[in-house]
Amino acid sequence: FRSGIQSGPYENMVIYVDRGFANPTLTLNGAATNFSLTGTIYAPTALIKLNGNGATSVSAQIIAYDIQANGNGGALTVPYGSNDFFHLKGIGLVQ
Repeated sequence: FRSGIQSGPYENMVIYVDRGFANPTLTLNGAATNFSLTGTIYAPTALIKLNGNGATSVSAQIIAYDIQANGNGGALTVPYGSNDFFHLKGIGLVQ
């Protein structure tokens, strides 16, 4: 089981990739046991690959350029829990 940062300005952030990093690939691998991920993955220029066999649960807000989900022999569950996600605090301009 993996969850995001528990407190502070990046609460519930699991993975952060700077948008200036061009074309990265993030690969998250599960195994025959339960693989569970909760929180926010921010990787706006990335390809995210979710691989798993068996029970895989991804309760995540995923911000990415592209997502691939692969696996066999189990179920991919994507539950929604708004309290588990990163919430932007404050107001400002974005370039």
